Amino acid sequence: MDLHAQMLLDEYDELYPTLEKLHEIVLGVLNDNFKEKVMMVDSIGSRIKQRASLQKKLELKGQKYDSITDVTDLVGGRVITFYADGVDRVAATISEIFNVDWQNTVDKRKSADVDRFGYTSLHYICTLPEKVFKSDEYPRINEIRFEIQMRTVLQHAWASISHDTGYKNDIEVPKEVLRSLNSLAGLLEIADNQFLKLRNDLDEYRRNIKSIVASGNYEDVELNIESFNAFIQSGAFNTLNKRIAHINNMDIEETPYTPYLSVLKSIRIETLGDLNRLIKNYHEDAYQLALRQFNDTDIDIISSTIGLLNLIYVFILKSGLGEKGIVMLLNFLYGERPVNDRLAKRVIENAKNAGII
Repeated sequence: MDLHAQMLLDEYDELYPTLEKLHEIVLGVLNDNFKEKVMMVDSIGSRIKQRASLQKKLELKGQKYDSITDVTDLVGGRVITFYADGVDRVAATISEIFNVDWQNTVDKRKSADVDRFGYTSLHYICTLPEKVFKSDEYPRINEIRFEIQMRTVLQHAWASISHDTGYKNDIEVPKEVLRSLNSLAGLLEIADNQFLKLRNDLDEYRRNIKSIVASGNYEDVELNIESFNAFIQSGAFNTLNKRIAHINNMDIEETPYTPYLSVLKSIRIETLGDLNRLIKNYHEDAYQLALRQFNDTDIDIISSTIGLLNLIYVFILKSGLGEKGIVMLLNFLYGERPVNDRLAKRVIENAKNAGII
């Protein structure tokens, strides 16, 4: 290593405490802005360039740097998104938080050649604004440039795997291997685009389902997790739940409905129309069953699924499945346990007292 490179390395050693502070701030800011956005961001990271890595870089390219602060990736941040459009949304936020050096910023999504293997991502070169952090203890912290990489999960996977192969460019790769790498890169790009399309299609489907549910036109709507959630959010079980809660002035605690979707499918509730009829046909019986269950008790909290559970109880009993059917339901919802047999007997007794069977 020549004298100039050694001087840069010495400068790095002297600057290292400031780099540690910068790394801490960058990671903290990224976490503060993206950690809660779980639907957009998969992971957040940051690192300081290691001395050995910097030394190799200076041995090869040391003459292009007048000062160690000319090295733009001494500190590096990374934000990994689930979908391709998330990269642009992250980038917009980054540009609002940090000062972006647009001349040195690289959008590899636009510059990558179609016949090259490798990953595409967006790299912003930034500095820390004084409004974010300023300290006399670290006087150079606002002049140090750092890099923030933004890419999708699949782009990151490609970058990690291709790095693991040890190849840096096409020249080093045997032609037969390069052909395979190019094919894989193409597949990953297609997959990235398809995941984004699927996400957008699903969002559109959810909007349509909510509109249909709001209109009350249930008949041709397939019962699935999206339509079921929209049906629940429309308040379909609220009237029954409130009637049951009023029996003993009980509070209603929100509980996930998801386990009931499989139960409804198993009793041939295939559409929202079927589910709506279940409510209409058995609403009163479900209430009368609950009346026997909760009257003269000291229970003060009930689950938000109580109405649906009692509707299914009534359906099972009206279908002639009896105590065995109730036990099977309880085993599915809560796992096999001795108390399920006792609960089933109590449901049968309450149903008889209510005149349901």
